[in-house]
Amino acid sequence: MVSLSRMGKKNASPRKGKRSGTVVPPTRKTSGVAEKKSTSGARFVLLVGDEGAILVYLQGKKVVRRLFAPSPQPAHTEAMVNLMREHPGASISILMDVLDQQYVRQTFPPVSSLSVGGLVKRRLERDFQAEDLKGSIALGRDKTGRKEWNYLLVSLSKTPLVAEWLDLVVELPNPLSGVYLVPVETPDYIKRLHKAVAGGSSKPWQLFVSHNKVSGFRQVVVHNDKIVFTRVTQAIDDAIAAVIAGNIEQEIINTLEYLRRLGFQDSAELEIFVVAAAEVSDSLDMKRFAVGASHVLTPLDVADALGLEQAALSADRFGDVVMASAIATN
Repeated sequence: MVSLSRMGKKNASPRKGKRSGTVVPPTRKTSGVAEKKSTSGARFVLLVGDEGAILVYLQGKKVVRRLFAPSPQPAHTEAMVNLMREHPGASISILMDVLDQQYVRQTFPPVSSLSVGGLVKRRLERDFQAEDLKGSIALGRDKTGRKEWNYLLVSLSKTPLVAEWLDLVVELPNPLSGVYLVPVETPDYIKRLHKAVAGGSSKPWQLFVSHNKVSGFRQVVVHNDKIVFTRVTQAIDDAIAAVIAGNIEQEIINTLEYLRRLGFQDSAELEIFVVAAAEVSDSLDMKRFAVGASHVLTPLDVADALGLEQAALSADRFGDVVMASAIATN
């Protein structure tokens, strides 16, 4: 998992994590990714979107509790706060699925591996606001030509909404594992889904769509296991299955048109994953896309495939809890 830095705090001097471009918050006790696997295996994941947040309490791969709050206001989060205070030794991972995220692909000169980190850090500080939470993902080097470094620069705007959710967690006694972004963590989620439901070699291009309660339709496209595109859009009417299915199909059409401008040509090289309610899945017509493979899954299908106990019920309509649980237990 790739944690973002919390920049702009007074007297803060972020400490670099083990992975390039990862930084953990310096202003409070942190557990680190490795410490999340405690003896009891207990941990919290707070999935935050523009339409609220869902807190998932896990013991190992079993979901013990899940709570929804439409806002970070105390009247809405009292149950969440009480649950986290009841288990102060359980770490918290904050998983952001809000709209205000930026992804910029950037190339850097062919300097040594020891020097490129400084170039990336300066670019992050120059291109994004001081208060933004930011990080980077190394995409490798060009194999020909100047052999430049390729990075994906990532930024989460510290909006009032994001700040309120962060402040809520920081004030708790629980160790903070880090702040993560759903699109950045989704490629590994896709790998696990492919292995569980399809097996064998995956297609070079993969499109993932999840209908989430806290955010809407989250789309992530990866090419050769690297994220190339993401966006989130709201459902027009999330109470009518046929309308939701139509929204998802239109989103896929729009994304395919965009991908063709990026060099995508052969639909047979694309694999699509959709996570949505059972009634929505029944209304989807995936044959119209004529892609190499498509997998329409309910939240319960995902939970069963990945061995996430009690992460979904048969009546669940949204993919938030299984997504958060899968990412936290990867």
